[in-house]
Amino acid sequence: MNEVTAGASASARIVRGFAAGALLGLAVGAAESCLLLTAAGVGVRSPLAEMLRIEAYYVLFCGGLGALLHALVCRRSLAAATGWTVGLTMAFLAAMWLMSGLFIGKDPATGVFLAGLAGAAVLAAVLGRLAGRLARRAAPAVILGLLVIGLSHGVAMVSADQGASAELGIGRFEGQPPPNLLVILVDTLRADRLGCYGYHRPTSPVIDALAARGTRFDAAYAHASWTRPSVASLMTSLYPSSHDIQNDLDALPASLPTLAQVMKARGFHTAGFSANPQISPTYGFDRGFDVFGDSGSHLLRRTAIGMLEHRAKRTLRMRLLPALASGREGAAPPPSKVKDPEHSGAAALNRQAFRWLDGYDGAEPFFLYVHYIDPHTPYAPPEDLLNEGGQPPVSLPATFIDKDAPPYPLAEYAKAPDPVLEGLSRLYDAEVRFVDREIGRLLERLEARGLLENTYVVLTADHGEELYDHKQWLHGQSLFDELVRVPLVIAGPGVARQVVGEPVELVDLLPTAAGWCGAELAFNKHGRDLGLVLGGGGADPERVIYSERQGTYAIHAVRRGSHKLIRITAPEGVTWLEFDLSEDPGELRNLAAAQEPDAELRRLLDQAVVVAGAYLGERSGKVEAGGAVADALRELGYIENEEE
Repeated sequence: MNEVTAGASASARIVRGFAAGALLGLAVGAAESCLLLTAAGVGVRSPLAEMLRIEAYYVLFCGGLGALLHALVCRRSLAAATGWTVGLTMAFLAAMWLMSGLFIGKDPATGVFLAGLAGAAVLAAVLGRLAGRLARRAAPAVILGLLVIGLSHGVAMVSADQGASAELGIGRFEGQPPPNLLVILVDTLRADRLGCYGYHRPTSPVIDALAARGTRFDAAYAHASWTRPSVASLMTSLYPSSHDIQNDLDALPASLPTLAQVMKARGFHTAGFSANPQISPTYGFDRGFDVFGDSGSHLLRRTAIGMLEHRAKRTLRMRLLPALASGREGAAPPPSKVKDPEHSGAAALNRQAFRWLDGYDGAEPFFLYVHYIDPHTPYAPPEDLLNEGGQPPVSLPATFIDKDAPPYPLAEYAKAPDPVLEGLSRLYDAEVRFVDREIGRLLERLEARGLLENTYVVLTADHGEELYDHKQWLHGQSLFDELVRVPLVIAGPGVARQVVGEPVELVDLLPTAAGWCGAELAFNKHGRDLGLVLGGGGADPERVIYSERQGTYAIHAVRRGSHKLIRITAPEGVTWLEFDLSEDPGELRNLAAAQEPDAELRRLLDQAVVVAGAYLGERSGKVEAGGAVADALRELGYIENEEE
């Protein structure tokens, strides 16, 4: 590259600057894609296509930057323009990575961010100067860039094709493809609010029909009473003490294999769509999915250039356009809290899943995870279901979910008037009815594509909801059955039509799915393969079921048969709750109030606590949610408003 180009025309400088920047962009895009595919455990259905897309973004970004610098700033020297392009690109990469966390979505503390940014600026200056010197001779610069691009592509392709299988020891299926797997999780759905579980209102005709053609588990249990640890247990087959997601800052440890990774290693196309920001890339739940959410290119969104594009679009959509609209005469009023059934809630999530299904080519089996959130507060069913029966509008007395609050009987909330209680109950039921209707649309779409017959359909929930059953609201604060007993319905090839009364757990899903697709699991797990039970075989009536909550008021619970024991460990001492669910399904009569809790149940609980933490390895990452994720969590009540 020539040192002096002062005599060149502006157009020539633009072309030369763009060409130098484009080579840099190709190298940067290839290298960052390679890092994501090899080090961050990101699953991608078409890695080469994703890499080429990312490289195209960086070619435009770096090429445009190089053209601008050479045309306007470093007119006399292409080498200087190239050096500045390299330095500014490196500074940009460092800033974006620091803001969003290097590949894992962690937001650093302010001091760490500023220190990292300062160090990155120094490094960018050094690299820019070295690049400027190298750019004085065209051949070495071009050769180095091509080497980086070629090496990155080679490593990424090998990793994408073989890495997941080698890491888990799971080979791709051979011969006849296994059936597809659809996991439908309805956030905050109580089992006892569904018709197939005995509820008197017609809230769930679709789910009831699904249960009628498959197996319904009458006593399925979640392992936590709020979303993130519960879904982590479902995805990893580990109790919370082993996967270590215990509080609001915890993200899924990178070393833990997930259900999506198992299915991907086995040769499945994997896609996940979640309406709850608790289950998002921010907390590591996209690992193993080719596509997660409606973010276009899955791999692109994890890159620095993808983060920039996302932030720019969000700023345009959330700030600039509303600001312009608000200045117009007759601007539309702000939206109400009532759902538009076509543009929010489960319907919006369905559209994301439908777009993915429409592009599914059927060449390989799929694993599809759909996480609805509609029964979660704030309760806002669509207009046609709102206040059915003439019930006047009501609202919760409080909406902040304090998952470290004292549980009942150590604390209780003020009781709302009976009409409010009844109104809240009806609003909750209307939300259940709405999501049931949308689940029906999802199943109809699969059936229309001829996919439903060869698909295992699993419907469950992460936890339930307290509607003042034990003098408290919402979820997260206790381990009563209204929170941890969840629906579990499974239908599909070879699944018997039956009701199973023996207790099972959400950690059972991963080993059961592995059994369906013929995957041998060589990693630690707490769950059991339910394949024999689903085929009509007997379940274990003596199995011990376990749930937990950590924090200031630590709670541990076990169930064996119909007997359940809860231990609350508070700063002031231990409280025992014991129930016979066969005679007291509402857990209203504490047998431990009159006598010492059953000694055998106490022994089983102590043993379960040890087993629950036996596989703890890597600690969970710590994530401080920001931006759109924080806004969404605040709206759902997981982050307290500053003004409250």
